[in-house]
Amino acid sequence: MKKLILYISLFSMIFTSCKKIIEVDTNNAEPQLVIEANITDRLSVQQIKISKSVSYDSKSIFPAVSGAAVTVTDSRGNNYVFTESQPGIYTLNMRGVVGVTYNMKVVAEGKTYTAISKMPTLVKLDSIGIISNSFFGNERKTIAAFLKDPVGVENFYHFNLYVNDVISDRIYVNNDRLTDGNSLRTQLFIRMMMMTTRIW
Repeated sequence: MKKLILYISLFSMIFTSCKKIIEVDTNNAEPQLVIEANITDRLSVQQIKISKSVSYDSKSIFPAVSGAAVTVTDSRGNNYVFTESQPGIYTLNMRGVVGVTYNMKVVAEGKTYTAISKMPTLVKLDSIGIISNSFFGNERKTIAAFLKDPVGVENFYHFNLYVNDVISDRIYVNNDRLTDGNSLRTQLFIRMMMMTTRIW
């Protein structure tokens, strides 16, 4: 009987000692300027978004920054001026060119921000397909994009997935850090249903 009581007490101590309340100090920092710029090699409206960061426990509504001066110059001597089409959204109809270096300059709230980037060579998709995965005994089908990564070139991949001509809000990214020069497969997890799908 003593052994039984001892074991029960020991188990009780183990289970009850696992509970602990941890308070996390998210340290609400001062809002910072956030610039999201994306220029593609498609002739379309290119967009630069400027907003302010918010605290960790705030709603994900990022205040737009209006009145900024946004310009982009390239290594061929061209100058592009982006105009504010809606609060915090600066746009211009243009087309990026592979191999060209772009310099972005943003003047906002009395400060100047710059960035430089070279448009990399496009890596074409080999194919897309549907593959099956098993999660805890349940089979799930996902879409996968297949491509051949160029040897010796550091590449980062961002996939846009459209479902019934509506872009998915999920972010799909990959890189060749461990697969340089090899075939690369990226799974695009979505809820499978009756749909038409395109990827670029």
